[in-house]
Amino acid sequence: MRRVDVEHDKEKWQVSEQLCQVIFSNIGDTVFLSDDAGAFTYICHSVEEILGYSPQQIRALGNITALLGENIFALEQLDALGKISNIEREITNRAGTQQTLLIDVKRVSTQWGTVLYSCRDITEYKQALVALHQRENQIRTLVENSPEIIVRLDRKLRYVYANPAVEQATGIPASAFIGKTNSELEMPAELVSYWHASLEKVFETAEAELIEFDFPTPSGVRSYQAHLAPEYDEDDSVEFVLVVVSDINQRKQAEQALRKQAEQERLIAAVAQRIRQYLDLAEILDTTVEEVRQSLLCDRVLVYRFHSDGSGVIEAESVGGNWRTVLGTNVDDPCFTESYILPYQEGRVSVFEDIYTANISPCYIALLAQFQVRANLVLPIFQGEQLWGLLIAHHCAAPRQWQSSEINLLKQLATQVGIATQQAELYHQLELANQRLQHLALVDQLTQVANRRRFDEYLALEWQRQAREKGQLSLILCDIDDFKRYNDTYGHPAGDDCLQQVAQTLTHVVHRPCDLVARYGGEEFAMLLPNTESTGAMHIAETIQTAITALRMPHLHSRASNYVTLGLGVASVIPEPKLSPHELVKRADGALYHAKEMGGDQVVASQVPSPLLKAEGN
Repeated sequence: MRRVDVEHDKEKWQVSEQLCQVIFSNIGDTVFLSDDAGAFTYICHSVEEILGYSPQQIRALGNITALLGENIFALEQLDALGKISNIEREITNRAGTQQTLLIDVKRVSTQWGTVLYSCRDITEYKQALVALHQRENQIRTLVENSPEIIVRLDRKLRYVYANPAVEQATGIPASAFIGKTNSELEMPAELVSYWHASLEKVFETAEAELIEFDFPTPSGVRSYQAHLAPEYDEDDSVEFVLVVVSDINQRKQAEQALRKQAEQERLIAAVAQRIRQYLDLAEILDTTVEEVRQSLLCDRVLVYRFHSDGSGVIEAESVGGNWRTVLGTNVDDPCFTESYILPYQEGRVSVFEDIYTANISPCYIALLAQFQVRANLVLPIFQGEQLWGLLIAHHCAAPRQWQSSEINLLKQLATQVGIATQQAELYHQLELANQRLQHLALVDQLTQVANRRRFDEYLALEWQRQAREKGQLSLILCDIDDFKRYNDTYGHPAGDDCLQQVAQTLTHVVHRPCDLVARYGGEEFAMLLPNTESTGAMHIAETIQTAITALRMPHLHSRASNYVTLGLGVASVIPEPKLSPHELVKRADGALYHAKEMGGDQVVASQVPSPLLKAEGN
């Protein structure tokens, strides 16, 4: 605020009243002069701009006290000091509103008066000041009652302010923060380092920072987010850092829940996709228990399958740490069978946070203790409407509170596993049906040896293989001597029985896995012998002849004997490009024809002309 010094020396200042008016009207204040009794001796024209009264109206008041009020100052005090400054007075202007004047009173010696009053209108300033104080009070109230932690730190990283919310979060009174650093408050060392680095960065860069951290509160570890903002001094240097800390624990928990839900949905989708893509139930179960254990972060996850008698076996397992494996363990415990299977058949979900405090029978506790179980979560697996097994999660290290999201996850996975078991069962039935169809397509239904179709396929395969390996391939063709007469004599049922006994005898003699016995047509049979030379094939044919004779099946109208006999033709070859499988069959059939011409019950050999066999013969 400017001060007006209007000391006039009568000897030095001889100016006109008009000049004084010019001076006083341009200094921004309004000026009065009075004598020691307070009577106006001079009034500046600017008074009208400030108060709305003309100088004549002011002068009509007669005395300064009529304008500014009583006891504005003591004359003795003024004489002693020479000047009294910053006197505030509330006055009513001509408009009837209150104004605040800031008054300086000075002892002067002029031709116009002895006391100089310099008055400045500070009404707007006072109003702004009141508004500022109100605003500060509002801010202080908000800060003091804010649920957010609000603190201010200086360049030495010491707290200069902390609101009451800090005590609720830390358990330390706000007053205990003042003048101390985080380290002196014995905050966790890792957190102190992180905070100090972030604060120093704000001081150095003058840019705000946003950080997140976990803090061990009296109620447990919680997550917070802190906004660090620079506060500047008059030189635009960062003097303090204002920190507003928000509790984001619920947000973090929500984010974690969403991540967990997404992971669980991914797991369920992956299991469902695997079920659609793969038919191997064991692989599906093994992968499922492993992924579930990793998702739940538990010690063991297993799939238990029931037997028809109520016992069961652990079909799949994923186990972590040093906990014992129980894969393949058979469980036949009457305590479990009698008390717990029925509830699972009804869809029961078992949730035990601690088996030793749960309301379960001692025998079941003993059963679980064998597997080192402390907390147990069990869900039934249904194959259609039939209880197939159980999906089980074990926590062995300590009790565990199973979350609803975890229970829901296992419910959905148990459903998917049930679908997988049903699909596996359907696939198994399909395989059996395909095997039966394959059997029907490749096996002669009367004799249960390979049929002509299977013989032709196998001959083509072995011909190619022996051609690559330069091996010999032999074929024996045989038929029952005078079989038409046998049927005419004994009837067709007896003929069928005869064919069956002959087929059984052939499979008994020709028993290597690579050999093939087939019904070639009617009463004719074929034996394909890979890696067998002619002498070996002849030996087998003679053995067959002896074995059939040993059956002593009556055949009174046979021209060869009174019993069932065979004619056998044998051919051998080393397959080569110039030859075909048909040549081998043709030669064996020719040898069989000669055996029949010789009266039956004969073994005749014939070789396909082959350079390799000729060389062998020479």
